[in-house]
Amino acid sequence: MPPKPTTPTSFRLPLLYTTFFLTIEPLSTLLGAYFAYFQPHHYLTLTTPSLANLYLLLSLTEATLLRTTNDLAVWRVFLFGLLVADVGHVWSVREAVGWEGYWNVARWNAMDWGNLGFVYVAAALRVAFLMGVGLPGKVGGRLGRRLGEGWGKVKK
Repeated sequence: MPPKPTTPTSFRLPLLYTTFFLTIEPLSTLLGAYFAYFQPHHYLTLTTPSLANLYLLLSLTEATLLRTTNDLAVWRVFLFGLLVADVGHVWSVREAVGWEGYWNVARWNAMDWGNLGFVYVAAALRVAFLMGVGLPGKVGGRLGRRLGEGWGKVKK
C-alpha cells in the first residue's frame, strides 16, 4: 500500500512532549551508547536481555514509519539516521572480530553475513537513496539536492 500524503499542520506539541522526546530521550539513548561502547562489561551484564527489544524497535519503526508518509524529509532523515547506525554497527563488528575476521569473507558464518554483508547492502541502498539515485529528477539529484535543501517535501 502506498504511503498516505502528509500535510503540514499548525499544531504545536506541548512542552512536556517536546522536551522529553526531542531532548531527554535522545540524550539518554546517547548515554546508553556511550556506556555500551566504553564500559561494555558493566553495560552488557545489565542490558543483554533488552537487545532483542532494540531489534524489535528498529524493525517496527522502519516497517511502520516509512509506510505512513511520502514526505521526503522524513524518509531522508530516518534513512540518514540508519546509515549512521550502520557505520557504527560495522565499526563495532570490526572492533570485535579484528581486521582478519572483518575482511576474510570466506570464513564468515551466518552471523557475520548478517552483521556485515547484509548491513553493507542496506547501507549502500541508503546512500543511493540519499544521493537521489533512481528518484525522479525533482526529488533526487546531487546528494539529494545537497542534503540541506532537498530534505523537504516533493514539490508537485
